[in-house]
Parts: sequence; C-alpha cells; structure tokens
Amino acid sequence: MSTLVELPPEKYDLNAFDNFKPNLTNFTIENAQALMWFSQLAYETGRPETIRSVASVNWGFESVSPFARRQVGIPTNFETCGIIGERRNAVILAFAGTDPAVWENLATDFDIEVDEGSNTHRGFQAALEGVLPEVDQAILTSQKAAKPLFVTGHSLGAALAALAARHAVDVRGIVPAAIYVFGMPRVGGEQFRAAYQAKLGSITYRLVHGLDIVARIPRSG
Repeated sequence: MSTLVELPPEKYDLNAFDNFKPNLTNFTIENAQALMWFSQLAYETGRPETIRSVASVNWGFESVSPFARRQVGIPTNFETCGIIGERRNAVILAFAGTDPAVWENLATDFDIEVDEGSNTHRGFQAALEGVLPEVDQAILTSQKAAKPLFVTGHSLGAALAALAARHAVDVRGIVPAAIYVFGMPRVGGEQFRAAYQAKLGSITYRLVHGLDIVARIPRSG
C-alpha cells in the first residue's frame, strides 16, 4: 500500500467502535461506521504501528493481524491486503481496496473475464484465493472463540469480502454475522448473484456513495 490510500493515526475516528453492536445481524449505522473505519485500516498493512495505535490502543481490539500476499506472473497478478481483528465480542475480517500506485491491484481490477466454473470475476477470484489461508484463519478464530464473524472491505476489498463470505458458507459451513461492503464493484454473473442472494443476501449491506462508477462495473455477465 502507498501514501495514496494510507491515513495518519490522528485522522482516524478514535471512537468508531464505541457503539459497535456485535450481537446484531441487521443493518445499523453504528456498525456501518465502525466497519467503514476498519476497512480503511486494512490499507495500513505496511504500517503496523498505525494498526496497533488505532485498533489496539483506541478501539479496544485484543489482537489485529495484517496480511499481504502478492503474485506476479502468468496467469494472474495480484496483491491482496487486509487485517483480521479480534475483540472481546467479535472477529472482523477486512480487505483493502485498490491502491492506484500498486499495478497488481489494477491488473486484478481489469482481469474482468467471468470464470465459467464459479461465475465470478476472474481477477477478484484469484486475488481472494491467494489469501484463503488467512480467510480460514479468521473463520477458525471466530469458531474457537465462539464470537460472531463480520466481513468487510472497500472497493476491490468489498468484492473480496463478498467472495470470502461465500467461501465461509460454501466451504467452511459458517455463516458470518454480517457483511458490510463499501463501493463494491460487480463480483460475478447472474448465477453468482442468485446463489449469493439466497445464502447471504439478507445479511449483506452494500453501501454506495452517490453515482460511484466503481459500483457499476464491470458489466454484468
């Protein structure tokens, strides 16, 4: 991640989790605001001191583990970053979105072919598969601690959050408490949409700012 997407600690809302309600699966503005800020913190994987200062000191997280996986080559290129946070009463998995200074992120975004098997955006799918061990770690932490799992992300990260939530249900048999996604692009075709809606639609909250073009691309397939 670069300075184009990072924030200094003092720019964060240090009270973002004061009214976070982990027992609620329905939409609340307090949970949306908390997870919006946690999604921003996922951009700070290269600055662990910022993550510690904001999440551990100010937001009351017991632990926050950043992750970053990069692949360069054929057939896919990606750099997937995010964080896993554990609080007294919840586990949160968040993905960073596109950093325009990271060409691997742009390669992911523009790999727009729909995979025939999964009916998902090929670039997003590859970027998610690159961090499946981390996704499974978040799921396992939630299970072992008997704490609800929230999944969130912004932009590219929002697409990865949706795919991670589907992985949790389809592969691990775990339904997240809620999925909050911000400025999420289209993740797949009609088959993916229908299957996702049936299993996770009622607990997924997709927030879009105005006429954000990112939420309207790529074309549906």
